[in-house]
Parts: sequence; structure tokens; C-alpha cells
Amino acid sequence: MSQTAIDLETKKVYSLEQLCELHEEETLMQKFSGRRFGCVQCLMEADFDRTGVARPIEAILAELDVDQIPAEKSFRRSTIYHRNDEQIFSPSCFTHLPGKAKNAKCASSESRHHQFCAELAAGKRNLIMKVDPPNLIATTMPRYKKDPGFREPDVAFLIAESPTIANTIQKLILRGEHRTLDFDGYEGHIAVEVQLSHLSLQEYKDRTADHRKRFKHVLWIFHEHFLQNVNAIRANQAETGEDTWVIVEDGGGRFHIERRPYKKRGPRKQKKRVDFCGKALRRRVRRLVRSDAEAEQLAQWAEKMMKEGFSLDSLLNDRYYPNAESL
Repeated sequence: MSQTAIDLETKKVYSLEQLCELHEEETLMQKFSGRRFGCVQCLMEADFDRTGVARPIEAILAELDVDQIPAEKSFRRSTIYHRNDEQIFSPSCFTHLPGKAKNAKCASSESRHHQFCAELAAGKRNLIMKVDPPNLIATTMPRYKKDPGFREPDVAFLIAESPTIANTIQKLILRGEHRTLDFDGYEGHIAVEVQLSHLSLQEYKDRTADHRKRFKHVLWIFHEHFLQNVNAIRANQAETGEDTWVIVEDGGGRFHIERRPYKKRGPRKQKKRVDFCGKALRRRVRRLVRSDAEAEQLAQWAEKMMKEGFSLDSLLNDRYYPNAESL
């Protein structure tokens, strides 16, 4: 994960390690949320391709104007998510905006959650809306005031009163100057929550209720690999007639979303368990074959069949045993 970034106003290089020693993460979020930065690694690689010399970033920046530095990174706060029932902490970092990395050698790695949100707000929003409504404004990680505190949908789609207002607000958002939504001159259209980690049913209901006070529609999107984290929520959606939308990975960083109906599992039929000892089984089958390899092969087959409910005596007879290898 990238620990450095270039301020696009002053050309100052920020070190995240130094910043975290001086400020709390929440302070950094307030300062940097929504702002865009330049990438130190990408700029140095591009300069090497051009000059053939590995130069320090200070020398490179001294020759560039601010508008020559690509705005391709943002500040991402730390997150905790679950993978295969394991809780994983992902620290804060400067991360590339999706599709903005100029060089494959870049040291930064993209948060999948951040990538999902950014792509759903931009190039993949057709997965949410077939056609953009007039005067649409799209933003990621905004917030709005509630009583008390704030709510922060992952993606917000807004409808402005006029094209002029839409263009003005969108420009402010791109500059990181309009993170807090005031709904002055525009209204909430769709609030999107991309949920990868565990969430209680009550928190889901609370967030949804708050979003519906400001937005016409609320869309929750889960991930196919983490559905076990939100089973209670999916059951609730099924009861209320809501669709469950799920991110499906297509490989190579590509994904799509689809409806995934919730199916309540009934009690599973318990198979009758056969009492056997693996060691004793191998001693018994060894007497029936010529080699240890044949005995092991036959024992593995017999174990598999016994787990399906067959008895050992029924397997080791002339009907089954001669064909055990093929079965």
C-alpha cells in the first residue's frame, strides 16, 4: 500500500507515516477526504521512461507545473473486513483511483471496497441505472448530517435542479470541496451501501431508515464471498420483498452485480454414520490385495463409500471389491 502522495496545490510530498504520528486518522479524513493527489511511484517511473535516469522525486517536481501532475490518488481510511471467517485489518493509505494507475510498477494496491464504490459511481453505474437521469451528480464516500452525527453512504447519486448546479457541484466534489451534502439545489436520488463485512440487522435497519429520509431509493450491495456475514439481513430483505444484490467477480479485476434470492435452508437430513477405524480398515484390506499401494487405494475407496452409508462387510465382497479401483 502506498505511503506517499503529492499535494496537487503545493507539490509537497506527504508521508503517511509522518502524518499518522502527528494526527489522528479522523483528522486526516477531515483534511484529505475527497481530495486528489499525485502518485510518487508513477511519476518517477514515467520520468525514467522519458530520461533513462532514476532521479529523486524532488528533482522531477521542480521541473513540473502543478497541472502536469496527474490527479490519480486519494486518501483511504483504515478498514476491517472479513475473509473466510478471518478478521483482517487494512491500514490507511494513499490509493489509486480505479483505472488511473499509469504504471504497472506502482507500489500502491487498491482497496477492493474502494474500487467497487468508485466504479459503481462512474463507469459501472449502468449496473444500477440503465440511463443517467438529467442533471445527475455522482459522488463516493460523502456524508450528510443527521441527528445526532452523520451518515456516510458509500455512493450517492443526486439530482440537481439545473445543469448549471449539477456541473458546479460535480466540480466541487472532484476538488474535494463538497464532501458534506447539504441538499441545497439538489435532492438525494439513490444511496448505495457496498457491504463486505459483518453488519447487524439493527444497524442495517437504522442506516436504511436514515438514508430514506434523504434519498428516494436505498440500494444495498453485498459480495458473493461474504454472504455469510449478512444472512440475517438477506432473510429480512426476503421477508419485506426487497431484492438482494450481490457483487460477482469476473476475474482480472472485473465484476458485475446480480440479484441473488435468499433461500432459507431447512434442516439437513442426517446421514447414518458408520463406525469404523481407518487403521483397522487398512489392516483388513491388506489381507485381500497384493501390495500396500493397492491396499491404500482400496481403503480410501471403502472410506468414501462408508461415509455414504455403506457397511464395510457389504463392500468387501465379490460384487464390489473386484471393481473397487474403477468405482
